[in-house]
Amino acid sequence: MNSLDVMGYMTNQCKSGLKEGDRVRITHKVESDLGGWNNSWVDPMDEEIGKEFTIEKFESKGVRLLGSIWLYPYFVLEKVKEIKVELVRKRKGRWIRP
Repeated sequence: MNSLDVMGYMTNQCKSGLKEGDRVRITHKVESDLGGWNNSWVDPMDEEIGKEFTIEKFESKGVRLLGSIWLYPYFVLEKVKEIKVELVRKRKGRWIRP
């Protein structure tokens, strides 16, 4: 892996639209060092495919996720749409919105 590949990866990671605090889902497995990602995919990472995490920070070797020990490439992360939940409560036998 040369430094131009790594710089290209980091540039594309910045352009991905993902940011710290975003909720993301790991979508699929990739080959090590794919697309300038200067890191390796190891078998235990497979167990987190389909799971949701929050982005903690971006590093040159990948994206650090809260609750995971692995660094993932930005291109296997899909931003999870936030669902706004509106709570209702019952008062005097009637349902009302807060």
